[in-house]
Amino acid sequence: MAGKPGNFRSEKVGRDSDVELVPFYRLHRHTYSVYFDLFTPAEWEKKSAEITAERERLRKREAATVSFLQQPGETLLERDFNQQGEDTSSVREQGTPGRRAGKWFSFDMPVEPEHPMTLIATYHDEERATRTFEILVNGVRVGQQSIERHRPGNGSRGFFEVEYAIPPELVKGKQKVTVRFQATGSNETAAVFGLRMVRSDAAR
Repeated sequence: MAGKPGNFRSEKVGRDSDVELVPFYRLHRHTYSVYFDLFTPAEWEKKSAEITAERERLRKREAATVSFLQQPGETLLERDFNQQGEDTSSVREQGTPGRRAGKWFSFDMPVEPEHPMTLIATYHDEERATRTFEILVNGVRVGQQSIERHRPGNGSRGFFEVEYAIPPELVKGKQKVTVRFQATGSNETAAVFGLRMVRSDAAR
């Protein structure tokens, strides 16, 4: 790059934009990229279509969202959702905070009673032991979940989401419902890394 000794810039190969490369020794107190994904033009066309479709999916889901607890385990955020529990603790996985319990924990999640509701919970499959637990809304079980102990090299998928339909009678006339994760079978709950309440009748 003219006027910048040691700096280089890609030309017409970066997507969504080209990048400037800076000598490593100048990057004190800055974040930096080390790895790049490489695509042929045909591969990029396919990848670009996947990215566009995923962005549209996330846009629709955001529009359908009534309430979202992004980081269970972060005390300041949990206060807004009235976090309660017994034998429960915060955890981190890949830098993402979450909450698990030996017995149970709960949150109060806003709902819209005029719409059918679906609860979406985010888990991580790297659990140190098999977890079995149930999900209750205002004391009524709406789902049960089992996550097997992770074994290295078993095709881990990392974070994943599970949806639980909520019977209409549980939200009728309500502005909030209590969502509770409760351990079963002498096991613990898995860690929950996100909790979202969405309108089931919205496009997503």
